[in-house]
Order: sequence, then C-alpha cells, then structure tokens
Amino acid sequence: MESYSVLMSVYHKDSPEELKQSIESMLAQTVPCEQFVIVEDGPLGEALSAVIDGYEADDEGLFTVVRLPENRGLGEARDGGVAVWWGGLVAW
Repeated sequence: MESYSVLMSVYHKDSPEELKQSIESMLAQTVPCEQFVIVEDGPLGEALSAVIDGYEADDEGLFTVVRLPENRGLGEARDGGVAVWWGGLVAW
C-alpha cells in the first residue's frame, strides 16, 4: 500500500473536542499515516493550541504544524500544508 499523509486545517472557531476526535480518528486507522500536517489558519485560542501542542510534543516525527500568522481561508491553508507535505497520497 502506498504511504499517505493527513492534512488538516484548523481555525479559531473550531471545537477543541472535535479537533481531538478528528485527530484520534485518523490515528486509529488500520493503515497509519506517515505524516500528519496540521495548519493553524491564523491565531487559535488557548484550548485549540493546547490540543495541537500536545500531539506535536508526543510524536514530533509524525506531526508537522504550519502556523499561518492570519486567517487566510481553507484554500490557502491547504496550500501551506502541501508546501511541507512529503509526498505520496494526501487525505484531507
């Protein structure tokens, strides 16, 4: 099976609980991803940042976090994630 990366965009109105559920769902897949890219689309609140920081600290080799200085929208956030994507398939 070909390797794949997960690309996820997050912005300040997202729910920290739903973000954690989404990440856990992707991590629980039968075939694990080789890279998990999270794009912070602008500044996030403390709760969202804490969720992302926790995953990033727990598994530095898996998670790549891109922090955009301002909210740019989903399209530009995905572009920011693709810029650090290693290759193979990408799930978003």
